Amino acid sequence: MPAAPLPENEAERLAVLRRYNILDTDAEQAFDDIARLVAHICGTPIALVSIIDTTRQWFKAKVGIDVSETARDLAFCAHAILQPDELLIVPNAPDDHRFADNPLVTDAPFIRFYAGAPLVTSDGFALGTLCAIDQNPHEITPEQKAALNSLARQVVSQLELRCALQERTEAERSARESENRFRAMLEAMHEGVVFQDVHSTIEVCNRRAEEILGLSAAQMEGRDSLDPRWRIIHEDGSPYPGEMHPSQVCLRTGKPQFNALMGVHQPNDTLRWISVNATPMFRDGEAQPYATLATFADVTERKQIEDLSEQQMVQIAEYSVMLEGQKLELECQKEELEAANTLLRALAITDGLTGLANHRHFQDRLAEEFRRTRRYDLPLSLILLDVDYFKKYNDAFGHPAGDVVLKRVADLLKCAARETDIVARYGGEEFAVILPETDSIGASVLAERIRESIAEAVWDKRKITVSVGVVSVRLTSENGAELVEQADQALYTSKSNGRNRVSVYRDDDLMTAA
Repeated sequence: MPAAPLPENEAERLAVLRRYNILDTDAEQAFDDIARLVAHICGTPIALVSIIDTTRQWFKAKVGIDVSETARDLAFCAHAILQPDELLIVPNAPDDHRFADNPLVTDAPFIRFYAGAPLVTSDGFALGTLCAIDQNPHEITPEQKAALNSLARQVVSQLELRCALQERTEAERSARESENRFRAMLEAMHEGVVFQDVHSTIEVCNRRAEEILGLSAAQMEGRDSLDPRWRIIHEDGSPYPGEMHPSQVCLRTGKPQFNALMGVHQPNDTLRWISVNATPMFRDGEAQPYATLATFADVTERKQIEDLSEQQMVQIAEYSVMLEGQKLELECQKEELEAANTLLRALAITDGLTGLANHRHFQDRLAEEFRRTRRYDLPLSLILLDVDYFKKYNDAFGHPAGDVVLKRVADLLKCAARETDIVARYGGEEFAVILPETDSIGASVLAERIRESIAEAVWDKRKITVSVGVVSVRLTSENGAELVEQADQALYTSKSNGRNRVSVYRDDDLMTAA
């Protein structure tokens, strides 16, 4: 039985499929309805929405069968996606050399008739098929073909709508997180902050602004700088015209304003002196500000100090000594906080067990090194390695013993790698080493050195070995994700050939080293 060849764009097709995030999801009414409609229109007992994965075909919707997936090598749909512009019609499978000895033909469900319409995305990738299947041979009418094609397009529309909704949900979540961070930053500021639109109307303020001005956010929102209720004065007690407010000047001129001193009467007639800065906000390509961000500090005490007598100044000096002590204490707390933040940032990019770079940091660094490689035409290689039979080790000796192995492997990797290499725990018992400015020869040598150092090390329970895959950037390489996939293919080859060996990815040919 000849298996269907892989499409020429298989790597890109699989990447697009992952983007849709559809595999192994629960049944959905929209897809089930289309499958039932296909069975009715084509007069077949079986209808499927079939998605072609790396080694399997998985059914998003199914009518007439209970299984949720089959091997890709057996799939009629794997042949159908090779001709994305037309239906694949098989009137009688035993008469077709491609399927005559297929187990799905010779055994249950005893397929005879098959009609499959490829599910082609807007960018031209066939993700699977919408197909009708019968245990009896027959033909399909032009009207049925047209209906099958139309419904296949509806399946793709549903997939794209589903993907768009997921992306929108993620975007909304990110927007909420950004707003929450912005709000948290505002509330943490010691200065009052107000965001004013192009008409100088207040849209957002923080709690410190409420405290300084003696107004709630609800009372401030909607007011502009010209509102007479502000009752603003100069240092000499004369009215401070609203049109001279720093936010108004900033909006008119497009230039930031600094350290404007003014007195503001709170609703209870308490006078607060504030120092105001205003910064214009511009949209890309526009010369006129669309808003301003005004910040102001309460300088009432400083202003009062400036008016004190000499005797009062002596008292203030004593008070200042106490404040300096408090300031020093705050600075110490600030240093402790900065140290804690530095530790948190390190923890965010570090694997907690091994101390290596974690998966997220690995992805960021690989993307960064790939861009640098392309910009400066430098070599770049990647090593993926997997601890052989690690699950059996855990089952035999327990997870604490397995953790000891992972940490020891991590230490051996760090010893073997150079300072410029990036060593990461890719996940589980899998590790990765990014080799900047290293060609395939150098990467292969290092990979073999790593394999030997682990195989020859003294282990507590039993000998530990690793399988290794190596890949280097080529002219056709598109991104870091492609390198990972190719290194993973090489790693799979090492495992398939008996483990404890190194395999190097060479386009479509994998070279294995003992």
